[in-house]
Amino acid sequence: MRKVLMFSVLAVLFLGGATFASAHCGDCGKKADCPRKSAKMDKMFEKKDTNSDGVISKAEFMSSAEKKFAKMDADGNGSLTKEEVKNYWTAKKGKHKKDSGQCAGK
Repeated sequence: MRKVLMFSVLAVLFLGGATFASAHCGDCGKKADCPRKSAKMDKMFEKKDTNSDGVISKAEFMSSAEKKFAKMDADGNGSLTKEEVKNYWTAKKGKHKKDSGQCAGK
């Protein structure tokens, strides 16, 4: 039961990051057809597909999720508090705003 719960949490964290990163490209409001978003998705896929076989295996997915979990676990105790998760996403949101520029389509 504990493994199922941990896998579920990791999956939500991993997928939540993808959703967060893909919500908008810059400030143009485009979602599906923005060239910058497509390039970011390709870059993310290549990063997760560590053996470059064109698919993300469960092992590759879990490795990526475990790395994200470790980044979020600020005190390194092997568990996440609401505060750690909040701090991680707040910092991520701030970095996203800083790094985002105008959409290529605008």
